[in-house]
Amino acid sequence: MSEIEATAVCPWCHTEIIWDSEIGPEKHCPYCGNELSGYRTVQIGIDQADEEEDDDVEESPAKGENGESYDDLWDDEDSNTASSRSAQRSGGSFGVGGGHLAAQATVQRLLEQQLDMPECPVCREFLLEAGTQTVAEGFAPVYSKLLKGPLLAAPFQVVTYVCPACFHVANKLAKADQDRMIETLAEAADDL
Repeated sequence: MSEIEATAVCPWCHTEIIWDSEIGPEKHCPYCGNELSGYRTVQIGIDQADEEEDDDVEESPAKGENGESYDDLWDDEDSNTASSRSAQRSGGSFGVGGGHLAAQATVQRLLEQQLDMPECPVCREFLLEAGTQTVAEGFAPVYSKLLKGPLLAAPFQVVTYVCPACFHVANKLAKADQDRMIETLAEAADDL
């Protein structure tokens, strides 16, 4: 092989990436899609010499637009809990004021009552079950020669979920109709 190939390891998925020297290095991992140069590490020195150097340099804390120190924003004791991170991610969705906390508490209680908790494909928050819809009229099933009929015949039910953070709506086939579809596929496998 006349061309020299360079290799690297993706810091995100730990996959070895081989690229051609003429094309150059990849900017994104072809396997997981993450930015290869965006991986950041923090070096923490334990040497006393490093600590002495740090003591000599006294930094003033960064300040926001109103002059308040950014360090003051991190004083909340429970800021690292999962529910508060969830609330911080979806902060703009519930509006301003005390309604946000009340809405987040209600979302948590609703999620505790749900049997199925799918994730939102957009923002990865848990979806809230909004209801079921029966699909009957207007549904035109596709006839399959392999199945000798439709994969899914009307009427069937679809469960609708709503994301409380980004308000994305997702549908999922109801459990009884999932079982019916599996039976249809299994019967077709027996006929093969």
